[in-house]
Order: sequence, then C-alpha cells, then structure tokens
Amino acid sequence: MEVIHYKVQNISRKSGGSATAAAAYRSGSAVAAAAYRAGEKLYNDYDGQTHDYAKKRGVVYSRILLPDNAPRSFFNRETLWNEVEKVEKSVAARLARDINFALPCELERAEQIQLVQNYVQVNFIDRGMCADIAIHDTGGGNPHVHVLLTTRSLDENGQWLSKQQKNYILDENGNKIYDPTTKTYKCGKSIKTNDWDDKENIETWRRDLADGFNREFERLGIEKRVTHESYERQGVDREVTEHMGQHLTELERRGIRTARGERNREKLARNRAKDEFEREVRNRIKQVTYTQDQGQEQGGIEPMAEEKSDSTVQNETDQEKIAKGLGTLRTSSRIISQTVNRLAKILELPEDNIFNTKNSMQADQDRKIAEFEERMRIGRERRDAQIAGRQAEERQRFLHGDGKNPEPAVVKIEIPEPEPTDNKELSPEEIKAKEREDRAKWREEERKQNRDRTRQRDRSRSMDMDL
Repeated sequence: MEVIHYKVQNISRKSGGSATAAAAYRSGSAVAAAAYRAGEKLYNDYDGQTHDYAKKRGVVYSRILLPDNAPRSFFNRETLWNEVEKVEKSVAARLARDINFALPCELERAEQIQLVQNYVQVNFIDRGMCADIAIHDTGGGNPHVHVLLTTRSLDENGQWLSKQQKNYILDENGNKIYDPTTKTYKCGKSIKTNDWDDKENIETWRRDLADGFNREFERLGIEKRVTHESYERQGVDREVTEHMGQHLTELERRGIRTARGERNREKLARNRAKDEFEREVRNRIKQVTYTQDQGQEQGGIEPMAEEKSDSTVQNETDQEKIAKGLGTLRTSSRIISQTVNRLAKILELPEDNIFNTKNSMQADQDRKIAEFEERMRIGRERRDAQIAGRQAEERQRFLHGDGKNPEPAVVKIEIPEPEPTDNKELSPEEIKAKEREDRAKWREEERKQNRDRTRQRDRSRSMDMDL
C-alpha cells in the first residue's frame, strides 16, 4: 500500500533568528510562519516586522480552530500568533509545531476540507491546542495541508500556562530540601504541563490520518488504500524515494537533473522491475491453478468397474496425492525458472538503460570536466607565451631602442678606484665620513651615465622618425 506523507517540525526562534519574509518555512517567528501558510499580511509585535504574503498563490483554504477555553480574539490570526510571541521570553523558545501532510487527489475540495477539519478537531483541538489550518494547491497535483499548532496549554480562563513545573525534592517530612551551595531548593526532573511532545503521539496521528483516508475511500467506493507504516514495517521489498521539496522539483520541471532526482529515478526503476516480476509470478500461478481446475471439471470421476478393498482405495488415493504433488512441484519449478529468466532479461539491459543512467551521467560529467581542464591548460600556456613575448619585446626595446641600432645603448658603469691613502690610521668618524663621500660620488656618476644613456636613446629614435 501507498505510504502517506506526514512531516512534523518545530517553529522556534533558535532555528531562524530573525523572521524574514524569504525564510518563512524556516523562520524563527510564528507570525511569519502563519502569514506564509495563510497567504496574508501580518504584523509581528516581537520584532516590528510586517510579513506580507497576500500575493502568494495556491492557498485555497485557511481557518483557525480553537478549544472551548480559548479567547474568542484568537480567531484573529495576527492576535493569536502575536500572543504566542509575547508569552515566550527566551531567545531560543519553541513557538509552534507545524504538521504538513499530503491530501489525496481523488477527493474533491469540499471532501478534503471536511476530512482535515474532522482530523484536526479529534487529534488536536480536543486535547487543548489551537490550530491554524491552511490548504495549499497550485494545481500541480500536490495538494497538502499545513497545520500550525500552539505548544502551551490554556487554563479555564484562557490564560497561557507554563510549559513545565518544578519538581522539588522533599525530605521524609514532606518539606523542601535547601541546598546552601546553590542557595536554592533541590529539584528533580521538571514535570511537563501536557504530553503533546511525546513521540508516541506522532505514531497515533499518522495512523488516525491513514484510517481517515481509507474510510473516505471506502465511502466513495475507491479501491485505493494507504497506510502509515513504512515499507520495512509492511514487509514489502521496495525502496523509499527521497523527498524532493519545492526547489528541487522546480529544477526538475525546468529540465535540470539533480542528484536526488537521479537517485529517485533509479529507485523507481528498480521498484517497477520488482513489481513486474511479482505480477508475472502471480499471473503464472493463476494460469496453473485455472488449468488444473479446468482439467478436474472436464475429467470428472470414472466409475469403478469392480468393488475394491479399503486398503487398495487408500493406496490409490495416496499415489494420486503423490503424483499430484510431484506435478505441482514440477509446474512450480518451471514457473520459477521462467520468471527468473524473465527477471534476468529485465535487469540485464543495454548500457544506455535506466539502471546505468547514473554511470553514464558520471562518465559524461568526467569527460566534460577533463575537456574544461584541457581548455584551461591550453589557455594558460597561450597566455604565458604571450606574456613572455611581450616581456622579450620590452627588454629588446629597452636595450636596443627600436631594434634597428646594432650597437647596444647600455653604457657600462665604471666604478672609480679608491684614492690611495697614506698609512695614517683614521678614526671611526673619519672612516664613516669617507664612505659617505665615496657613495655620494658613485651615485652622482651613476645618475650622469643614466642621463647620457637616455639622451642617446632619444636621439636615435628622433633620427628614425625623420627618416
């Protein structure tokens, strides 16, 4: 049977930080989440932001359901979720619980709405939660529901209760035990006000939803049935596909193949091969059963020519059972052999079949990467050769002008020999002064030679221009 899609997640400030309009699914604000799901414009008193989703498409139905002890003002969506934001003080507070499940396409819109309302009333409202329902359907064959639930209980007067209470440790006389180290009373594990966070609830909610769908299918005469149990729990040898989400689904619609989409296609192909194998086995078994039944009807019972003893009749009956059992065994063996061969033909497909799609795509991707790297390598070599050529031209022009002058334009720098000094020893200050003087003379000579070299190059270029 088909497994229902049912997802439970928490809306908390810790998960989203600021409640921005672009991240409503993962927003840290209950007001932003409610605005997105209901397709409305809501103002958040907590952070002063306005979340406008009035132009959102696909919201076909939205409604708030409340328990009897809730204030009537909570029927206003902005009031309800701003009160939730107001009562939560922590920066990492859990604000709401979002339940998302798919709706059967076989049901009409009114039937879907009635089914959702009955399900929410029985499982959530009757237990004291406030529920904000929104049905989304863009016409793409994926109608689904978002049920946004509060996490705090309400008292008889409609005031929010604490999520949990302290559990003080008492002595033998029933008094609290004071801890002088921490200067507080000793406490054990806190006691939650309600049991809405128990993991067993999700199993119950999923089962009730599947049962509701099946009752509706049976009422309308639809043969389809669904279950909340996974393939593994059902004992079905099938692979579960991964949830794509709206972004990956949109990419697939545009023709962009994604890795998750490839994995799902491979799983679906293997599931179809298994379905075909099992269908073939069932058809062969039906054919054998039908043939045996027809043979018995046409053969009838032959009348006995003479009376036989009880032992003879018993032996013949046993022999008939053995012969029938051997015939059935041979038939079953032949059916298994044929189906195994057929399965081998199904699985042993050419290289371009769906089972090798991943390998072929990987090979194609590797080939494209290799071609790209080769183009990049050729481009780098070409660029390096161009840079080297320009550097060589610049060096040639610097040394020989424009290349027409055969003689180099470089003037060799001659460092003057140090003047001979007498054997008189100089003081350290005199030695330093002498070194500074020599360096100054050498720099002046170098500048003069550079000026001469520049003038000679300019003179050579002007002569070429005149020619």
